[in-house]
Amino acid sequence: MNLSENHKEAISVYIRAKDDNKPHLMKGIFENSASLSMKVKSDTISFPSETQGLDSITNVLVSDFNKKYENVYTFCMTDSVISDEKQTLCKWAVVMTDKEKSSVRVGYGDYKWVFNKGMTKQLTILIEEMIALEELQSEEIFSWVDKKNYPWCDSDDFLKGAPKSISFLANDLTS
Repeated sequence: MNLSENHKEAISVYIRAKDDNKPHLMKGIFENSASLSMKVKSDTISFPSETQGLDSITNVLVSDFNKKYENVYTFCMTDSVISDEKQTLCKWAVVMTDKEKSSVRVGYGDYKWVFNKGMTKQLTILIEEMIALEELQSEEIFSWVDKKNYPWCDSDDFLKGAPKSISFLANDLTS
């Protein structure tokens, strides 16, 4: 992993802001004029394809997101990181609960971060897959995911001991 500490810290703060519903953290990592692009290949979740500006990005990725989801765990796969002084790319996986339906959501995709003087100028999020599992699988999945290194984890370590219901992650996180 050739990841600068500044990039790693910015991504970690973003994950904390999103997963823990802390919108105030976003202004420390995104430029006021930042842009967000979302590419969603799943029918089970939706986001605007383009969002401009810190406030709108914060609403989409933190405030609105946390109205729908809780128990959010987002992981960046350390063995997938490609980084230089201006950008960082990595695979991610997420486990969370849909508040309305009580189902467990499991998904994965890619992040592409573009930085300018340590601040995020542009973020592209690809959601490759997002599946909904029955609530009865919740205990097994959250018991497993709670033991993982968070938010940075090697894909092999992340997948170790994964419940069979989420085995679809294996091929895509390690390729």
